[in-house]
Amino acid sequence: MCFLLIQDEAHLLEEMGPRLAPYTLKTLTRKGIEVFLDSQVTRLLPEGAEINHDKVVPT
Repeated sequence: MCFLLIQDEAHLLEEMGPRLAPYTLKTLTRKGIEVFLDSQVTRLLPEGAEINHDKVVPT
């Protein structure tokens, strides 16, 4: 199983303060969650989700 977090902002938890974002990113990555910052799902395809018009992540 694969977990993704797709965030359309440049940082995670920006509203929570500057120290929490890097810690959260490191923790999620360490747990195997793939994080896409400053990104959007641009299209849903039968084989996966397209991110930023260039990368297709299998579903």
